[in-house]
Amino acid sequence: MFATSRFLTDVLWVALTVSCLAILPAKADKAMGVNVNGLGVQLSDLSENGMLQRSGTVWVRMFVDMSNLRGKSQAEVDADPSITNFRALHNAGYKTILNLKWATNGRDFPGPGTQGRLDDFDIMRKVIRGAGAGNIDIVVVGNEPFRETDLTFRDGDMTDWYERMAIEINNFKNNNNYAYDIYMGSFNNVHKTSERTAVFNDLMQFAKDKSWISGVDLHMHHNLIEEWSDALNFTLGEIRSNQGIIITEFSLMRWYKSNNGNSLSSSYANQYYPGGTNKKVWEELVTLQNIQSTSRWLDFNAMHNFTNSRRHYLRNVHRDYFSVNSNKIRVATFALRQNSFPNYSSNSDAWIYNGLFCFSTCNSEDEGFQWLDDFRDLPKQ
Repeated sequence: MFATSRFLTDVLWVALTVSCLAILPAKADKAMGVNVNGLGVQLSDLSENGMLQRSGTVWVRMFVDMSNLRGKSQAEVDADPSITNFRALHNAGYKTILNLKWATNGRDFPGPGTQGRLDDFDIMRKVIRGAGAGNIDIVVVGNEPFRETDLTFRDGDMTDWYERMAIEINNFKNNNNYAYDIYMGSFNNVHKTSERTAVFNDLMQFAKDKSWISGVDLHMHHNLIEEWSDALNFTLGEIRSNQGIIITEFSLMRWYKSNNGNSLSSSYANQYYPGGTNKKVWEELVTLQNIQSTSRWLDFNAMHNFTNSRRHYLRNVHRDYFSVNSNKIRVATFALRQNSFPNYSSNSDAWIYNGLFCFSTCNSEDEGFQWLDDFRDLPKQ
């Protein structure tokens, strides 16, 4: 434990972070970090007023859409804004996770020895090198293979391609004396038996069989917090005893989506629609993006039970699942910033609730309602 007096003169967020560590239970030693998905522009501000420093994070995760860079030179890859921003994280002292996103975009996986496969290996090496290979902590072989592969192509060719890509990433590491860890993934919602397809099982077995693969990456966008039990119990049964789990995306997106069609709460409607309204939640989310009032966004969340009752999701999921040593979770990353959804509808996936900082429903980069206070209180490394 650390004495509080030791930090009285420290920078504010450092003091807060460490003092929070002192009151957490002994088992709570698994890191929480931030995720920017493919939006490396969110990493451009490394100042004390930027979102990264304000969050107190140590870990940062980003994916790169490889289809956007295939065929480019090393210089062009190096100059890509997202790659440039990611590379700068290392000099600023952040730990990093890089997911390589291989969207098929209507093409089958190129076979062994083909130019297409060689081109894929080539852009892999350029991206890892450009992103600062010598300083990257974790490289994930994919992003969401089963979301980014057309159903027609989820077959043995997919298995062979991902396995060979993993081998080439390891060869590139060894040939250049890099130190990044390699994880397979990211695998979505494995608490659902429907996600455990033949190709998925093959890739999980491959990851288990290769001593140089450190573990697997899970994505969980789910409905009930208890679904973590099924996801982790299944995964722990499929990996080696010396492997671990990282979670680079997670949220209660499906819970929030299930409430899209709700009527507005009476307390909220009385305050903002004194003349009455028949608006549904999804319609109000469109209005909130048009108005961009931070106070109204905070009221919306506080005055609706389906959001207010989940406001401590980060704290609770870390306490009940991530911090438990036997669950073998190394790090979990949550969305840094809310994104815009101008065409939000009754059937939209409810990503709009995610993000430590709100953006589309608030004044730019204000602190969001639900997440940031709890995030700051959780261990960062």
